[in-house]
Amino acid sequence: MTTPTIKAITCHNLRIDQKTDWALIELTCSDGITGWGESSANRTGPVLAAITAQISSQLVGQPALPNTVNRLLGPRTSGLLQHAVISGIEQALWDAQGHRLGLPVSTLLGGALHDRIAVYANINRRTRSRVPEGFAESATLAMAAGHTHFKLAPFDGMGTGDPLGDEVRMAAGIDCLLAVCEAVGDPGKVMVDCHWRFEEAIAFRLIETAAELGLFWVECPVPETAANFPLLKRLKDQASRKGLRLAGVEKCLDLADIRPHVEGRHYDVLMPDVKYIGGFAGTRSVAELAATSQIHIAPHNPTGPVCHAGSVAVSSMLTNFLILETQFDETPLFDQLTGQSMIVENGTIAVPQTPGLGLTLDRALIAELKIE
Repeated sequence: MTTPTIKAITCHNLRIDQKTDWALIELTCSDGITGWGESSANRTGPVLAAITAQISSQLVGQPALPNTVNRLLGPRTSGLLQHAVISGIEQALWDAQGHRLGLPVSTLLGGALHDRIAVYANINRRTRSRVPEGFAESATLAMAAGHTHFKLAPFDGMGTGDPLGDEVRMAAGIDCLLAVCEAVGDPGKVMVDCHWRFEEAIAFRLIETAAELGLFWVECPVPETAANFPLLKRLKDQASRKGLRLAGVEKCLDLADIRPHVEGRHYDVLMPDVKYIGGFAGTRSVAELAATSQIHIAPHNPTGPVCHAGSVAVSSMLTNFLILETQFDETPLFDQLTGQSMIVENGTIAVPQTPGLGLTLDRALIAELKIE
């Protein structure tokens, strides 16, 4: 049988709301099969489209097989946006292959270990009222929707270089954190994301507070630069003494980025993003490396429904998988684009058994939302 080839690759940039764009990769094959991936990196649509066009010129006519991207393009050294496009194309190739063979991507990747996986609700973006009551309301709604674990990023505006302002913002963020812990009734089900905003002294203070509360984890307390590797190790050691997890590396792009964090034991939980790390193959490679040091994987997944579907597929077959991020109630377009609703039961969701990523996208809605 003749191997199908790549016929076209298109980047669809969609305006979701004032803060959020999604970039969906559509890949069509010579046998009429279409696959979808996601390359979202907010407010970068024109650049993503240009990169997609450039890479497409190299790939059109090549075999429509999942390993084609990595085999043709080799090492990825041009930064996050090129990685995002390559990762999106890799996802789309797997999706197309699943439809071609009538198998879910999880099966193609080696088979799901579980028919349901644990998830947590990222309540940050749906919380427009950035005060304790606003975060508590979001957590309460997520709990009513079936979630058992919750994440917030309440330290808005920190890291500006204004020590007095940072003290005020830190206190306000802790108040929001306490409100969520009270709303859900168990601080052990709450994660806090710092978005690399802290300096050393504040990071250690937060670890003390988080450990006293008994939080599930603290995420990305300081910038993950080589200069901060010794600091990350000290923070990790202190957190471990206190019985607290640290999580990070959501913007790492390949194993070369990840390896120092594994070898340095900077984190208990690694958070590779399917959109940036090289798609499913990249995520699996990170998980395999992490497993050598008994480190868990909790994929970063705060964007659109295509990346979500891909993250579910790859999470389902990782032996060291811990829990998957889901974007809670940021926009109704998440469900409208696929005609599906995410059903969460006791903090878990089902792994789809339908071909490919299990998605049928609304092309009319894509056309309506598309921005040039």
